[in-house]
Amino acid sequence: MSFVPVTAVAVSTFSTSVKGAKELNTYIQETTELIQAIRAELDLDLKQDKATVRFNPICRRNLNLLAEARTNTHTKFVKEMICDKKHPFATAEADVNACLAQLDQLRKMLVNNKQQRKIETNRIKAIIREVCSILPTPTFEEFGGGFVEINPHDENVCLNQLRQLNEIAKKHHKTVSREILKQVHIILLAMRTRHIIAYKDAAQNAVGAVIHHAEQCRAYIRECRERALIEYCASAWWMSQKDAMDENEYEVSVESVTDSTTSEYSSGLTTKSENSRWTNLEIVVKTTTDAEEVGRYSMNNDIENIIITEEAVKSFEWEESQL
Repeated sequence: MSFVPVTAVAVSTFSTSVKGAKELNTYIQETTELIQAIRAELDLDLKQDKATVRFNPICRRNLNLLAEARTNTHTKFVKEMICDKKHPFATAEADVNACLAQLDQLRKMLVNNKQQRKIETNRIKAIIREVCSILPTPTFEEFGGGFVEINPHDENVCLNQLRQLNEIAKKHHKTVSREILKQVHIILLAMRTRHIIAYKDAAQNAVGAVIHHAEQCRAYIRECRERALIEYCASAWWMSQKDAMDENEYEVSVESVTDSTTSEYSSGLTTKSENSRWTNLEIVVKTTTDAEEVGRYSMNNDIENIIITEEAVKSFEWEESQL
């Protein structure tokens, strides 16, 4: 899986401090783009052939159902890997998105704090201007051979208190901003040291797990098809060699020697041996009316050469092409 290179944009997303709402907004936008790029790359990788399982109908109903079920299992597996919070990727994605949401809330708090500071200081300044407008204008008096400005504004208690109030308001909002930026720093540090790296790693691991699962599913489906071919050829062989006067109907199936059921398939189905490619299989013939077993044949070279004929294989492939 190839991810977005660490470009100038990516580097800026690893910052652990910002000066204000504008820089924080830039960080949120660029980090969101990086996260979206990682997710887009993940989605693209999950669509590649080696990560998917395609189902082609098999002309033996029971084996067709098993193969189709395994295809659905892979689809469910992919969905759980990406969406289920039990899995690392979904957890990492939730953590990153939660951090971005918190940062956006803190950004709004910074913007609101700045607006409130501006409103309060402007209001105080307006009151100061109004008070000044009703006070006497400055005058000049002769003193020591010169003139000295006498400004009643400087000695007005009300004006001095308003100016002090203005400074207090500025300091208060500056303190609030500083405390908000401390919270921002904690989250940025966590994003840099844990969450972004965890998200990228989880995406890579998820793709690897999906590819591995897809390989297992495709192998299982190939085994289903091979067993379907054997059943088809064995059925054709049995029907052709049974007594012409025999009016019974028969069902031919293939069972594993180690597990005489047709619901689970050994991975050794395609194992090579001196006797046959499918030495762990047996052909079982039963009557359809009372399921009485009338024949059981272990796969060996003789049986394989008898039942797996070119004509039977072509017939099997033709029937599959009609599905």
